[in-house]
Amino acid sequence: MEKVIKKHLNSQKYAWDGVKAAFRTELNFRLELLIAGVVLLISWICGLDFFEWALVVISIFSVLGAELFNSALEYLADALIEEEHRLIKLSKDIGAASVLAAAIQAIMLGVIVVLHYLVRHGLCCG
Repeated sequence: MEKVIKKHLNSQKYAWDGVKAAFRTELNFRLELLIAGVVLLISWICGLDFFEWALVVISIFSVLGAELFNSALEYLADALIEEEHRLIKLSKDIGAASVLAAAIQAIMLGVIVVLHYLVRHGLCCG
């Protein structure tokens, strides 16, 4: 059991090392963390309900997870081949598209949450 716990703790350390590396090297990751902080602050100020908070948190981590995965894919592709290759470009473009899809989903959920908040407080739509 002690070996299993140690292995798990090492895995956690490697994961946090990855987060730190992404923070140091990836501008988009830092910008997304900044945006997440602003969204969390606004959500707290607005006093979102449980369901709204769940949507906000899911959206934030969907974008961050997609960004981390995309960065990992790009580093791996760059390590495998230095010259331009159409399949490597295609894989990088599709990886970037996954971040775009997560960001669009987050924006759409954000709009839904904000509209729900405004309607609930009588600030919009009748």
